[in-house]
Amino acid sequence: MDTFLQQVVNGLTLGCVYAVVALGYTMVYGIIQLINFAHGEVVMIGCMVAFSVIVALAGSGMPPLVIVAIGTLAAVPVCMAVGYVVERIAYRPLRNAPRLAPLITAIGVSILLQHLALLVWSRNIIASRRSSSSSSTGWARATRPRPSRTCSSRSWRPPSR
Repeated sequence: MDTFLQQVVNGLTLGCVYAVVALGYTMVYGIIQLINFAHGEVVMIGCMVAFSVIVALAGSGMPPLVIVAIGTLAAVPVCMAVGYVVERIAYRPLRNAPRLAPLITAIGVSILLQHLALLVWSRNIIASRRSSSSSSTGWARATRPRPSRTCSSRSWRPPSR
């Protein structure tokens, strides 16, 4: 029953994230008639900022909900600033351009934000604890996936002719 409740909470959390992203896409397309491919990257930057703040405060002894609230409050202004800068620099000059120009710009901004996030947070797997594969905080349990060895570079060989 504990696993079932945890999966229900996981599903509701993921559904809320999908709903917020879909709402953002709908609002942007409805207002400026632009499919913003960089919207997901802005969400990713917000999540990484929140995660970084949460990891930094994890050992402080504060209650977990306060730490999550502080992480969220840190991520919101960062997302707002990224969105504002992207709109001012990339999208506003193309308001009266043909429809293909903002679309290509949105793809370019998406790639740029991905690479900026790679520079800031690196491409390494992020794990909050290395001592065990699961941790418990009383009301929630987090597990990290174990790495798979089926697709490693050592085991893959090109097909022979």
